[in-house]
Formats: sequence, structure tokens, C-alpha cells
Amino acid sequence: MKAKHRSTIFIASICSLFLACLNIYQANQVIVLLQSVLDKNKNKLMNAVIYLSIVILLGVLASFLKQFTTNAYSIRKESNLREMLTKKIINIKISDYNKQEKGSFISKYVTNIQTISGFYKNSFINLIYLPVMFSGTCIFLLTLNVKLFIISFCLLPVCVYFSNNVSKKIGKYSEEYFSVLESSNAIVSECFVMFTIVKVFNMIPLLIDKVQKNLRVNRNLGCEVEKSQSILFLILILIYEVPGVICIIYGSYLVAQNQISVAGLIVYMQMTSYIVNPIVEFANHVVSMKKAIGASKELRKIMMLDQEDNLLNCKTKENNNYENILEFNNVSYSYDERQKNILNNISFKIQKGSIIAIVGESGSGKSTIINLISGFYDYYDGSIFICGNNIKDYSKQELRKLISVSFQDSHLFSTTIYNNILYGNIYADKEAVISSSSNAYAIDFISSFSDKFDELVSEDGKKLSGGQRQRVGIARAFLKKASLLVLDEPTAALDATSEGKVVDYLKKLKNGNCGVLITSHRLKTILYADKIIVLKNGAIVAQGNHEELLKECEYYRTILLSSDKEDNVC
Repeated sequence: MKAKHRSTIFIASICSLFLACLNIYQANQVIVLLQSVLDKNKNKLMNAVIYLSIVILLGVLASFLKQFTTNAYSIRKESNLREMLTKKIINIKISDYNKQEKGSFISKYVTNIQTISGFYKNSFINLIYLPVMFSGTCIFLLTLNVKLFIISFCLLPVCVYFSNNVSKKIGKYSEEYFSVLESSNAIVSECFVMFTIVKVFNMIPLLIDKVQKNLRVNRNLGCEVEKSQSILFLILILIYEVPGVICIIYGSYLVAQNQISVAGLIVYMQMTSYIVNPIVEFANHVVSMKKAIGASKELRKIMMLDQEDNLLNCKTKENNNYENILEFNNVSYSYDERQKNILNNISFKIQKGSIIAIVGESGSGKSTIINLISGFYDYYDGSIFICGNNIKDYSKQELRKLISVSFQDSHLFSTTIYNNILYGNIYADKEAVISSSSNAYAIDFISSFSDKFDELVSEDGKKLSGGQRQRVGIARAFLKKASLLVLDEPTAALDATSEGKVVDYLKKLKNGNCGVLITSHRLKTILYADKIIVLKNGAIVAQGNHEELLKECEYYRTILLSSDKEDNVC
């Protein structure tokens, strides 16, 4: 805990203790004031009024400080927690990210932070204040009259026992209720993410049925919670009302017996709430604490996710004596040790100014190669070199400075088209952004918008067509001007004209300083490549230029025939 946080919570704790003492002292002064009124003692009355005024003023100041410091601590705690978790989530390994159920993951992130923040704001200090208030009041009331204290609160332990049992039931049902509710929220969240799929495949009845089943379970659990809360409400009425009633009846008898003063009885009746309230409220704050502990355990699971190693502040020595931009040496990879390899002994090189294409059917390992180059997976057999250094010697930050990737699924941020392209190189000027857009054949459709580059795209670029999103993604990759340009199915969503324009720019990169790796199944995109690598079941079955493979590789011809019949080449 930082020094500033320690001082804030220390001040709040001191204020809480001070308030508890002030409340008890105030009760004592009220007795003096009432007794002086009954005795018609003006001097005592004036002194009591002065003391009470000072106590009330100090109480107001202490309450303000307590509330202010508690809220400040809660806000800082929440802010630090969000910052820490955001950094963690952004830096988790892609393998752990892929295992998460996105809707549930975000729901846990939001609700658990709110639960912890609420605990520190509303309950944390009260766990200090209430026990002190309860103990101090008990001692004070015992000094007034022991008999009245014992008889007034004799039923309190029994009521507390039953209320605790009922509270446990409520906690159990509530936990099940929110678990089912979280499942329902995840279904709804997925519906929004997969909105078009849900409609096209007529999945609405199926998903509604799932939600309805969850809601039926929730209704039953909700009824159990309400039933238990009603019983708890009755018990709480007894806890609040019984001590006051006994105090009036038995206290009046004690006044008649001159065993307690009238002033003492009046204050005694008021102070019963300082016994009852801490008991009831403390139980609620303990429940809040348990929820916060549960929430922190859930967040700890996020913190336990594997983080990308060697992420920051690790620079590799520059190596200018290299011929190959990218080099794979006998690389094999499996997502799980128990599964067969996705890649088997893959070896190839990309030199400066050369363009290498990889073709293969779905599941052949093309995307896995891109993920390995991007540093998403650290454990594999063999070695991968970029710009003369083993990629394991780079920090992830340094590695990703050397590569620029355009993925087949072009995801866009909810901002302007200009900003989405600029993320490729945030230091680029507007001319560079326009140039990269032109090279990606995106300038025409961007110019058609009323706001041009300042046109806002909706979440994940849903406002744009698939081809437009892909061209924005390609423009972003072009803008980076990295040593290695990786294009994953770059023209999959493009029409023939757009594809031709993008291909024209890629041809210009030949004999330049960067290397280009393309994965594609479309003939026009790979026709001009210096070398085409044919993948089948994670292994290289052939490599060469287009003409060589047409003559020598039947599998290559099969891929072209099945995927690019529209090109009418073979």
C-alpha cells in the first residue's frame, strides 16, 4: 500500500474512533443537560450546552473528514485496480486470451471491481467504527444500570443467531442467482457480437429458450431470496423494537425505585440504537466484505493468467549484417503437448526486397506461422530469426516494431478512419496516411464520405463493408513501413479491381528494404511472388514460383482450381 493510501486510511480510522468516543461523550452530556433542567441548575445547564455545541461541531468535522478520506481512498483503490487489471489484460498471452469467454470475462471485470470499490467506500471503515461504537456504548450503559442492560438485551443473542442463519441462506441463494444471471448476460453479449449470425441461422428461438430457462431458475432463486429476506425482516423488527419496549417498561419501574434517574432513562432509551444498529449493520458489512473477498479472488484469477514475457525495457543489440528479413529453421509447433503438431519442420527464408507467398487449405498452418512471427506463442521447436536475431532475444515490444501485420479479419476501433489508419504509426503525418490509403485502394471510398478521413466508424467498423474494413487494415499495415510486412489473406474480401490495385503496390515493394510474407488462396495475389510455399497438414510439400508449381505440384493445381476458378488460368 502506498504511503498516500496509508495516510488516507489512517486519517479515516482515527476519525471513526474519535466519532465513536464523541457519541458516547455526547450521551453523557445530554444526561447532565437534562438533569440540570430538572434540577433548575442554570450553571450546569450552560456548561452542558457549551460542551454539547463543541461536541456537535467536532462531530461534524470528524464526519466530514471520515467521509472525504474514505471516498478518496475508495476512488484511488478503484483507479489503481482498474489500471493494474487493464495492463494485465492487455499483456496476457494470446493462448490465455483465447480460452476466455469474452462476455463473462468483461462482466466479471466490471462487476467485481464495483463490488470491491463499494466495500471500501461503504463498509471498510464501518468495520472499525461499529465494534468500537458497540463496545463503548455497552460499557456506558452498564455504568448507568446493569440490571436494565441485561434485561433489555437478553433476547438479542437469540435473534442474532437466527438472523445469521437466515443471512447464510440468503448468501447461498444470491450466489447461485448471480451465477445464473452472469450466464444469461454472457448469452445476450454473444448475441450482440454474433448479431448477423444469430439472425441468418434463425438462432433467435434457441437463444431465447436458453435465456428463458435461466430466467426460470432465477425466478425460483429470487423467490427463495425474498422469502428469506422477509423472515430476516421480521427478526430485525424484533431486534430493533424489543429492547426499546423492555427499556420503557422495566426502566420506568427502576425510576420508581430510584435506581436510575429520569434523565438517565431517556438517554438509555436513545442509546439502545447504538447497540442494535452496530449488530445489524456489522452483519451487512461482513457480507459486503465476503463479497469483496470473493470478487478479489475472481480478479486474482485474471492476475494469475500468463503474461507475455520480456515485454518492456529489453532491447536486442542491433544486427545490420543480415541477408534474411525472416528465417524459419525446422520449426514445429503444437497448441497442446497431447495434440499432434500443427506445424512440422517448417523451413524457409525471406530476403530483403523479396515476396514470399504461402498457400494451403484451411487448417494447414498458415495462421499459426503468422502467430509465431507476431510473438503470440513462445514454445516451439526449432528457431525463428527476424533481421538477424532470434525472435526469443527480442522483447515483444521490439519484435513488433519490426513487423507489420494485416489480418484477414480486420478489426477497427470505434473512432475515425484516420485514427484507425494512424495506429499503424502514430508519428506519421497526414500525407503518409493519405499515401498508405491510396496504396491500399481505400482513398476512393474514404473520399465518398461527407467527413472523409474524419468519418466515425461504429464498433469494430460495422459501419463499413467487409472489403472497406480490410482496405483500412491494409492501409494501417502499409503506414507502419516495418522491416517485415505480413499480409494474411489481404484480398479475401476485395473485389477484382481493389485486389488489382493492392497487388500493383505490392509489386513496387520488390527489391526494396522490406520483406513481404503473404498467405492467400487467390491466384492474382500470389502470381508475382518470388517464391510460393505450399502447405499441407502443417508441412511444406512444395515450393517454387507459380510456373514451376503448376508443372510439378498437383496439390498446388488442385488448390488453384478449387479456390480461383474465376481467374480461368489453368
